[in-house]
Amino acid sequence: SACCSEWNAAMENVTGWARDEVIGKMLVGEIFGGCCRLKGQDAVTKFTIVLHSAIDGHEIEKFPFAFFDKQGKYVEALLTANKRTDADGRI
Repeated sequence: SACCSEWNAAMENVTGWARDEVIGKMLVGEIFGGCCRLKGQDAVTKFTIVLHSAIDGHEIEKFPFAFFDKQGKYVEALLTANKRTDADGRI
């Protein structure tokens, strides 16, 4: 799975977790499924599929996504993931 390489102010606000608390952690398991608890194994599976789809270069737009923030509040959001490419356009 992928490690967290970016965590902006909006994510800090929504999750309650500061950038320095999550950068470098595994997105599935440590952050989502750990810090930000997901609601059941089905949610973990769906998030993993969406994440891998984005890693493979597919743009993800407004995927319904929910988790519990640092304070235990249930947060519903829309997830957008954009592929990252290098200067030569490689994913």
